[in-house]
Amino acid sequence: MIDLAREDFIGTWRLASVETRKEDGILHRKGYRTGYIIYSADGYMSVAFMKEGRSEFVSGDIREGPSRRRWRH
Repeated sequence: MIDLAREDFIGTWRLASVETRKEDGILHRKGYRTGYIIYSADGYMSVAFMKEGRSEFVSGDIREGPSRRRWRH
């Protein structure tokens, strides 16, 4: 058995793969995502992930938006 300490997890980790399984353990879906999880030394954790192949913003700048998809009110 591997003995891991809290310090072994501190840092930024890149998502390797995503799988969704049914209760019986059978693979339901496998997808591709880009993601990171961050563990800080002072006890905080942050996760960010997104679907690969997303549309870029028309302006090319995420601060200016909107995306190619028009939002309906």
